[in-house]
Amino acid sequence: MPMPADICLFLEGTYPYIYGGVSTWTHEFIKAHPERTFQLVSIVPPEGNFTARYEIPQNVIGHSTIRLQQLPKGCSSLPKEEEKILFEKLTEQVLGLQKQPSLETLRLIIETLHSSSQPLGRTLLLNSEEAWQMLLKMYFEMMGDSSFLNYFWSWRGLVGRLYSILLAELPEASLYHSFSTGYGGLFLTRAYVET
Repeated sequence: MPMPADICLFLEGTYPYIYGGVSTWTHEFIKAHPERTFQLVSIVPPEGNFTARYEIPQNVIGHSTIRLQQLPKGCSSLPKEEEKILFEKLTEQVLGLQKQPSLETLRLIIETLHSSSQPLGRTLLLNSEEAWQMLLKMYFEMMGDSSFLNYFWSWRGLVGRLYSILLAELPEASLYHSFSTGYGGLFLTRAYVET
């Protein structure tokens, strides 16, 4: 089992793949602290070829890349009652997160996703009959007077990204930090809830 890093950095669309201010600052920050070990989690769009633009310093002991909305295939089904309960909880919790966001609601979603008897992924969470029913319930409760087609693609994009962050491996570290409040901030919030 690898040693935990001193600091885990959540990096959204920046280091080490993109040149620029935040990336350069991150690179210099890591180099300025050779006494500390770092784990990097780069969050990138679902498509694209990403090549490191910086030479990673030796005190970086691990680096993972999360492609938003790219989930593992996961199981195709669960025992019927477990599947029903899973989606009842997820529907209620994701609606709750949308209506009145809270750390407690996020914690419940994380617990629900990690309580499954089999590995979850895109097959069940995005492409199953239960996922379709979840989408319909959320549409009629939140946006029933708007375009269903627009809602469908927005739902898949947002929920798919949420799941990709909440199902990704969370590296062990003594301290977690994000330079952005978007998906990096979401990953940081997850680290706060889970540790």
